[in-house]
Amino acid sequence: MTVPVPASTAPGDVTVEVRRDFLRVAVRGHATQPNVIHGQLSGCVEVDACAWTLDGAGDARTLVLSLEKESAHPCWPKLLRDPVDYWKDDAGLEGGGAGGLAGLRIDDTKETSPVWTTRDEAAKLDREMESPEPPLPTPPQQ
Repeated sequence: MTVPVPASTAPGDVTVEVRRDFLRVAVRGHATQPNVIHGQLSGCVEVDACAWTLDGAGDARTLVLSLEKESAHPCWPKLLRDPVDYWKDDAGLEGGGAGGLAGLRIDDTKETSPVWTTRDEAAKLDREMESPEPPLPTPPQQ
């Protein structure tokens, strides 16, 4: 795959991050910022077999990416999967069909517990959890 880059692009201007199912390409000075390519790949690649080089000069300068798929089949319909907007799309959510997170209703009338605490409060809670329960009082003997 080739990506046109500015004529002055040097190897130090290029950042390529390849994971098994993810690709990010950033090029300093490129019109597309912050990333030229960023997203989940349509399939999986052999990370150690992937490489990139700069080719050409002037207006013909390109970044050449070589990605080796884990398996020859199936063919990828495109390089990247479509991004999922979980606020609008319920794809990937258990149960689905609820219109994604946009369908959630928040009841503002109920008091909620804070989800954060200070370090001191957390340490106190930890100590309370670790300390054994006090013994039950013994009934008076008759």
